[in-house]
Amino acid sequence: MIHHVLAFVIDPDAKTELDAEPELTNGQLMERLHAETPDRDGWSCFGMAGDGVKVNAVPVIWRRGRGRCSTRSRAASRSNPVTRS
Repeated sequence: MIHHVLAFVIDPDAKTELDAEPELTNGQLMERLHAETPDRDGWSCFGMAGDGVKVNAVPVIWRRGRGRCSTRSRAASRSNPVTRS
């Protein structure tokens, strides 16, 4: 069963948000996260795209049974994606 879906805009060449590894790129970190769960696609994430992955935007948010979702700021609507700098 799919509980929810989030789509992220991520630059694989950008540096991660991990202070302990300042030269690590998003791409390298995502490869590491995926290698931790070789028996399935993707990896566990709580909150965003994975611990330390720098997210540029969240243009898609979907919850089962809700159709298109929006927040007070309409940040989840197609016409106004959430953008982080």
